[in-house]
Amino acid sequence: MAAKRQKVAVKIRILIAYDALICREGLKRIIDASDIEIVGDAIVAPAVILRAQQLDVDVIIMGIIWQYDAEAGIEAITQIKKQAPEKRIVAIGDGEELVRKAKKAGADVILPIRFTKEELLESIRAISIRQAGYRYDVFVSYSHENKGWIDSWLLPKLEAAGVRVCIDFRDFDFGATIVSEMERAVLQSRKILLVLTPEYLASEWAEFESTLAHMLDPAARKRRMLPLLLSVCDLPPRIRQLNYTDFTNPDNQDLSIKRLIDAIKK
Repeated sequence: MAAKRQKVAVKIRILIAYDALICREGLKRIIDASDIEIVGDAIVAPAVILRAQQLDVDVIIMGIIWQYDAEAGIEAITQIKKQAPEKRIVAIGDGEELVRKAKKAGADVILPIRFTKEELLESIRAISIRQAGYRYDVFVSYSHENKGWIDSWLLPKLEAAGVRVCIDFRDFDFGATIVSEMERAVLQSRKILLVLTPEYLASEWAEFESTLAHMLDPAARKRRMLPLLLSVCDLPPRIRQLNYTDFTNPDNQDLSIKRLIDAIKK
């Protein structure tokens, strides 16, 4: 009889960035949780930017003010979000102007200097998709007849907003069966985006993906399945019951993409 496979706990991977040793060591003592792993630290802003790219990190905890340069923290947040927008950032600092600058730079959460352990751990878990065991924010299910629009327009927009996207031509494993990879993509993604066109509805592969997604959330209570109407088509009942984002009018696509990104991040 085959041995039962054990479920491996997925830990949230943390990078700590502070120039003051006492702050770095204090954060390490506070972040004492079985679901969180500290994978590195940095003492200067350029190192934070470099390590954010090099390490498999989910969340970066960093000070907004650095002793050697008051603007270094803001610049680091800006560069990290520009180069690796999928990384989540918890920024620590006080002052209305500093908080405003950190938000504008792209910090996901801003905590005051006098935060509690519970506030820090709650913030880390809230912004990390790995806490729920998901690898991606969204899996894009589409017809290859529409690959040009997906690759040149939709994918860049989503990833520029920090959305972790699973897409078949980039993220499916070589040598694995198509069916197993479709199943893995759906199970490892918080949301499943259905790009609806007549070609999509005619595809058996697309039908398999959308049916699997529907089975995981049949009453749509978790809002896992997000329909995107790219071309006018006759929707099947299981999809017609859901509110969709309308991309059929090019003039409204800027508003539609904002609504879509907000829905993915909920």
